[in-house]
Amino acid sequence: MKRRGLTLLCIGLLGLSSRPAAGRQLSNAEKRRRILELYHGYQKELGRFPEITVKELLATMKRGQETLLVDAREKREQRVSMIRGAVPAGAFLERLERGREPRGMVVVYCTIGYRSAVLVKKLARRKVQARNLSGGILMWTHHGRPLHRKGKLTQKLHVYGATWDLAPDGIQTTY
Repeated sequence: MKRRGLTLLCIGLLGLSSRPAAGRQLSNAEKRRRILELYHGYQKELGRFPEITVKELLATMKRGQETLLVDAREKREQRVSMIRGAVPAGAFLERLERGREPRGMVVVYCTIGYRSAVLVKKLARRKVQARNLSGGILMWTHHGRPLHRKGKLTQKLHVYGATWDLAPDGIQTTY
C-alpha cells in the first residue's frame, strides 16, 4: 500500500511540470502563453518593477540606443548559452562596486523573468535604472533571436528546470 501511495504521489508531481499529459507536445503559441502566465504570476508576487518586452528591446537596439544586457542566471546556465554581448550579473555588480556606472539602458534577463526582476529591484535601491526583460531568454528565443556560446551561434538553452522547459521548436533544452 505504501508503494502505491508513493507511485500516485510521483504521478501527481509529474503533472505539475509544463509537459502535457500523454506525450502531447505544446505548440509554440501554447508555450508563449505559458511563459507569459508564469511571468505575470511573478509580477504579482514581486510587485512593480520596470520592464521591457523583447519587441521593445529590439526596436531600441535597432535605433542604435546603447544597451547593456545583464544575464542574471547561474554560471552553469550561462555556460550553455547567453544573449550575444550580455555580461554575467556578477561581473556587472563588480563594475558597480568599482564605481563604473553603466552607460545606456540596462536590461536584465534570466530564464523567464523572476530572478532578473529581483535584480532589477535590487539595482533600483542602488539608484541604477534597469529594466526586466519580460519572458526572459525564453521569450527572446520565441522571437527567433539567436543564442551564443563562446562567440558562436548555438541552438542550446539551459531552462533552469522542467517547469520552464518552454523553448520554441528547434532549441535544444537542458536543466
